[in-house]
Amino acid sequence: MKIIAFCGIDGAGKSTQIDILRSKLEREGKKVKVLKTEIFPLYLYKNDVIDNDILALSTALDFLKTYFAQNLKEYDFVLCDRYTLCHISFAQTYNVNNMDLLNALYSLVQKPDITIYFKVDLSVALDRIANRTSKKRQFDETEEILGPTLCNYEKNIITNKNKCVIVDANRNVKYVTEQILKYI
Repeated sequence: MKIIAFCGIDGAGKSTQIDILRSKLEREGKKVKVLKTEIFPLYLYKNDVIDNDILALSTALDFLKTYFAQNLKEYDFVLCDRYTLCHISFAQTYNVNNMDLLNALYSLVQKPDITIYFKVDLSVALDRIANRTSKKRQFDETEEILGPTLCNYEKNIITNKNKCVIVDANRNVKYVTEQILKYI
């Protein structure tokens, strides 16, 4: 089983590339599982008073539940739309204080074989979000949230101990796909 983590801010093109890669691998006869988890679903709680540390821990537990509830060993490829790097980067944006506990929880899951980081300009991501028709814009898909999260990704990638591939997600879909396929 090969775990591939797709990371980057909203609007970077992760879901598009996961769909393309899943289709390609399945055409080749591979068994593929796509895992998608929520990251800080503050838009669900925007009118409630919820401590960001509690929300971060519940998001981590939900991620662990999603990860461990699956029998992933039966798949050739597990494509993760968001993984631990994503959760950590967003937690930093929301000023979570208990990062040690959060990191300890995320250490329970297998490290991905490869992490693909979609490096995208904030303006490009925001344009894509504004122009998409498949999903309504979320509460947290704003410059005020995605800008700092982008900076956190950049800092975390420097210290990321996984094999991390950076793709220029500002480019067109075909170009990004070609870049990703070089590493699969």
